[in-house]
Amino acid sequence: MTLAPVRMFNNNEKRFKVYDITPCNAVKDAIKKQNRENITYIKNFTDDFNQKYGGYLNEFYGQNKEYDILDIEDFCDAFASCYTDQRELTELKKTGLNTTEMNDYCYEYYRVNYLYHIHGDKNKTLAHISSSRIFGEILYYMKRRVDADITEEDEDANYKDYSRPKMFMISGHDSTASSDEMFLIYALNLDPNSTYIFPRYASQLALEVRTQNNGQKKQGYGDYYVIGYFDDKQIFNETMDQFINKIEAQIWSDDRIDEICGFNSTSEEITVIQTEDKKDNAKKAYKILMIVFICLSAILLASTITLAVLLNKKSKANSIKNVNYNAKPTDTTDNNIKT
Repeated sequence: MTLAPVRMFNNNEKRFKVYDITPCNAVKDAIKKQNRENITYIKNFTDDFNQKYGGYLNEFYGQNKEYDILDIEDFCDAFASCYTDQRELTELKKTGLNTTEMNDYCYEYYRVNYLYHIHGDKNKTLAHISSSRIFGEILYYMKRRVDADITEEDEDANYKDYSRPKMFMISGHDSTASSDEMFLIYALNLDPNSTYIFPRYASQLALEVRTQNNGQKKQGYGDYYVIGYFDDKQIFNETMDQFINKIEAQIWSDDRIDEICGFNSTSEEITVIQTEDKKDNAKKAYKILMIVFICLSAILLASTITLAVLLNKKSKANSIKNVNYNAKPTDTTDNNIKT
């Protein structure tokens, strides 16, 4: 297995991951909604997991607990990584756990879980927010490649032009690849239950543009077609003009995504956030000013006390210098005392 991250995107671009930390509340709300609606599935799965593997894990970790859905996700994520990387997992195997069976179990959980969340999201929030930008970029380069071919430019110069790549590769995580798959399924009206395949390590979702090599001049996108593959399985075959029309109809614009996520400065949600931020900043500034004031006050007080002590010492020293040791004692008669 060789993973090759060929092209990475600018961090400033708006891209959203389905399961990872996201600033988009619409994504968070969609996932929470799916968790509520699939509570029976989640409970049944956690019960099944604890019955099958809870004992092995408790022995391995030296604890006694019931594993919830977050525990299972964390464990399966780490386990599948180690298993695929062909780690020995010696200590885990000592518990008697069948690691091959465990790996298949974890992958099946993720397959069903992603299908529930992404396909179960009737508003298509997850797939469209996560995948609209990437498919817009894919169509852009796909069109440039075919446009260059149609215009019959110099072939040698044509294929060396990096603005019109003959191959366009992007690396991603399983959640993003799952979202891309579901986006295609929505756009091309495919059956998710038979089409969707959970992306294991080093999986490949490929879109290949082809044309018949019949020597005739190509007139337009209708002379080309797009074949979709997931690993070795073909999942669709569309003429390029139909493919472009269907995909473009599903792409959400940046403005729409910003509005749904509450990123527009005019939206009520972002205004509330900005207001809260201003309040927080004001509180922080007030605390800092109070700390500075207290420190300055303490410094001033300490300086005053120090100065007073020094002046007192100086005054006593001067008094001692001015004492007349030859003078007569003070008269201490009753009259003088009363006076």
